[in-house]
Amino acid sequence: MKDKIKEKLNNILDVIVYKEQINLLKKKVKELEEEKKPLIDLKNKYLSELRTKNLEIGRLKKEVRR
Repeated sequence: MKDKIKEKLNNILDVIVYKEQINLLKKKVKELEEEKKPLIDLKNKYLSELRTKNLEIGRLKKEVRR
């Protein structure tokens, strides 16, 4: 009987610990996502500028061929 009570208590404690770990992991994921946003914005800006330059190069090449 004592063993069953101990086992039940251990299971309950494990669940509590797992829930805390899950919450900590969720917070870490949120933090990492927030850190990632500025990097994505920078990359999008770079790609936008690259596309603009490629269009400009294409127009200039067209003019040179005429």
